[in-house]
Amino acid sequence: PAQALTPCATPAARDHNPPMLKDVAIAGATGLVGRGLADRLAADPRGGALHLLLRRPQPALQALPRATAITWQGSGTMPALPAVDTGLCALGTTIRTAGSEEAFRAVDFDAVVAFAQACRHSGATRFGLVSALGADARSGIFYNRVKGEAEEAVAALGFERLVIARPSL
Repeated sequence: PAQALTPCATPAARDHNPPMLKDVAIAGATGLVGRGLADRLAADPRGGALHLLLRRPQPALQALPRATAITWQGSGTMPALPAVDTGLCALGTTIRTAGSEEAFRAVDFDAVVAFAQACRHSGATRFGLVSALGADARSGIFYNRVKGEAEEAVAALGFERLVIARPSL
């Protein structure tokens, strides 16, 4: 089962330099959180391959050290991933940006779960998911319900380590 992790806030914990992730796949690297993850992983010389799931060319991201682009059209079947030990998912939109609840669900549930499944099929034992504060599969609020359903679906995939971040924005 996935091990729940809690954030560390002590100075000693913040100063700890954990071992670097090896081969990583990132979905959502064009957004604020995903770009930060990609930049940080690429900057660490101890890191391995960095596979970025992209819907269109992103020269700045593709120029990062050890980065390779995996093209995905944003709908339909998720492409096969090379062998990875970790998947990081920062995919997400808003209902307003997506244009409908159906389009929102296609990104925040369907694409998230498909990416997590692709990571598992590629050997990932660790997965990080950016969700949202208030995520709850039983919520009466559509946004929170979809986020909660995605969390539950990803947890059911059986990653050895699963970290779910629930930022407020």
